[in-house]
Amino acid sequence: MKHSRMNNTNLKRSSILFSITIFFTFLFLLTGCGNNEPLNKTDSENKKDSTIQEVVYTCPMHPEVRSANKDDKCPKCGMNLVEMKDGSMKNSKPKLHSDKYSLKLTSLPQDPKAGDEVTLNFYLTNNETKQQVKELDVVHEKILHLIIVSKNLAYFDHLHPEMNSDGSLSVKTKFEKGGKYILFADLTPKGENSNQVFDIPLVVEGNPVEEISMAPRNSFETDGYTASMTTDLTESVINKSTEIVVDIKKNGQDVTNLKNYLGALGHMVIISEDASLYLHVHPMEQETGEEKEHDHSGSGEMKMDSDKMTKSGPSVAFHTEFPEAGIYKVFAQFNPGGKLITTNFVIKVK
Repeated sequence: MKHSRMNNTNLKRSSILFSITIFFTFLFLLTGCGNNEPLNKTDSENKKDSTIQEVVYTCPMHPEVRSANKDDKCPKCGMNLVEMKDGSMKNSKPKLHSDKYSLKLTSLPQDPKAGDEVTLNFYLTNNETKQQVKELDVVHEKILHLIIVSKNLAYFDHLHPEMNSDGSLSVKTKFEKGGKYILFADLTPKGENSNQVFDIPLVVEGNPVEEISMAPRNSFETDGYTASMTTDLTESVINKSTEIVVDIKKNGQDVTNLKNYLGALGHMVIISEDASLYLHVHPMEQETGEEKEHDHSGSGEMKMDSDKMTKSGPSVAFHTEFPEAGIYKVFAQFNPGGKLITTNFVIKVK
C-alpha cells in the first residue's frame, strides 16, 4: 500500500511539472515569437522610439510644407527642410506658432469703433526667457505681415506694423464696419528657423460686415482687371502639393507688366471657412519663356503655355498643401504696372 501511495504521489508531481512546463513554453511562444526586441524597454529607449516616430521636417519660409524625409526640399522655394520640433505627421492641422512665443495685442482706443482710426500695438514675448523679443528677421521686405479678416471672411487687409523704440510693433488703421475680426500676425524672431503666426480675435463696435457667399468661385473682377484661378484639385489633395495658377487680364488683354510686390510677383493668403487654418503662399519660381510641367505626386499635372509662364505675367503659379478638406477663401495680391490689386476666390478641397 505504501509503495502504491508513493507511486501515485510521484505521478501527481510529474503531472504538475509537465503542466507547468507546457504553460511556460506556450507563454514564451506567445510573447516572443517573431519579436527580436527585448520584452521590457527602459524609459529612455521608449522615449527614443517615440522621438523617432515624431520627427517631421518643414520649410522655414513655408511652415505648411511638411515631410518625414530630412533630405526633401521645399517645393515652393527650394530651401532645405529643417526639423519641426513640435510637429507630427499624424496631426492634420499645422501648428501656427511655437509655445516658445506669445503675442499680446492692445488697441488705442481700447474699444475700437467702426469708422474711427485705431492704433494696434503688438508685444512679442519669449516664454522661456520671459523677455520681450525686439529683434525680428526681415521677410519679404517687412518684419511683420499683419493679415486682417472679418470672421465671415468678407473683409481682408494686409498691413505692416513697424518696430517702436520700446520693441513693440504698431500700425494705424480704420475698420469701416464693426463685428468680429481675426488678426493673423506673421513674423520671424531673429535666429528662428521658421516664422511664427498668431491668430488674435478683435471686436469692433458698429454694424457688422455683411455676409457673403462661400460657394466655390474661380474668377474675380476689380478696377478693369479680371483674375481667373485654375487648380489641379481633381482628386483628394490632403497634404499633397497642389498648384494654384492665377491668370490676370486688363480689359480682356493679358497683363504682361507685373512687378514685384514685397519681393515677390504675388502674395496669396488661404484661410479655411472657420478661420482656423491659415496659409501664406508665394509664387513658385518662374523663368521667362521656359515651358514648365509639374508633377504633384498624385494630385494631377498642369502644363502652362511657355509664353504665359513669365516673370511679368499674365499667369502666376503658387504651390501649397491643404491640411484638411473643406471650404477655403483665397486672397491674392498682385502689382500690375505699379497698381496694387487684391483678388479673392473660394476653393472646395475634397
